[in-house]
Amino acid sequence: MQPLETVSLPELPDEPAPTPRRNPVAEAIAQARAAAEALAAEYPDLADDERAWLDTLDGITDAIDVADRFIRRSLARKRLADAATQEIADLQERKARFTRQAEAARNLALTIIAAAVAPDGKGRLRLERPSYTASLRTSPATVFVTDLSKLPETLLRPPAPREPDKATIAKMLKDGAKIEGAELRPGAPYLEVRTR
Repeated sequence: MQPLETVSLPELPDEPAPTPRRNPVAEAIAQARAAAEALAAEYPDLADDERAWLDTLDGITDAIDVADRFIRRSLARKRLADAATQEIADLQERKARFTRQAEAARNLALTIIAAAVAPDGKGRLRLERPSYTASLRTSPATVFVTDLSKLPETLLRPPAPREPDKATIAKMLKDGAKIEGAELRPGAPYLEVRTR
């Protein structure tokens, strides 16, 4: 095996300092301000003629061209924002339609399962399929206040306006208590669908 030769690398020249980035907007503003001050000082009557003022300013600076570019950009962005707003509205309408269709399909499935599926050994209505399991469930009974003025003060929560303490009322009604002004209504059936 031969020994490795030492190779010296040439020195790299020093990198020049980076030039500061141009800010064309700041330049246009400074240029327009300086030109406007010079015009006002040299031709004070020109300020009374807006068209002549702008034509002169446009001839000696890029300010009007820069403003034009930003106004066109603003208008284009506004059109894009309006289109996005319309797209969002269209998608929200589409989402609402799909949600209604999903609810209608779920309700039809619930009706079919309730009519056609025999209860399992535990009395549950359940349809097990390869990609889902659908079960007919009943939501818990809920408290319905028929007359707030007839509820005892102890079943109203402070502060004003006083609202019924539905959790306490529900517990009492489930325990068999009779409460004037409130009743326990049975829960509605609903369809639970699991895909796992």
